[in-house]
Amino acid sequence: VQRIENFEIPNAVAHEITQEELQKEYDFYMAQKVLETMFMFGMISVDEFHKISAVNRKTFSPFLARAHDVQSDRTNCVGRGKYVSECLYL
Repeated sequence: VQRIENFEIPNAVAHEITQEELQKEYDFYMAQKVLETMFMFGMISVDEFHKISAVNRKTFSPFLARAHDVQSDRTNCVGRGKYVSECLYL
């Protein structure tokens, strides 16, 4: 095992998260958990999940939601033995 010291990411800007940003992250997380539960119980379709997820990202504007802001290949996922979380966040 080699220890790496003084590691820096080029062009990275340090950002101290505010209480408001932290609250938005939490609110987004909770909204997504409710959404996932609704999907798991068959209350909404995969398309509805993605549409509501997009609204949640716009509503809460969470920093970490950018990681989820990826186009989904829905046709290759559902019904092919993948975990629900893999299908929802493709």
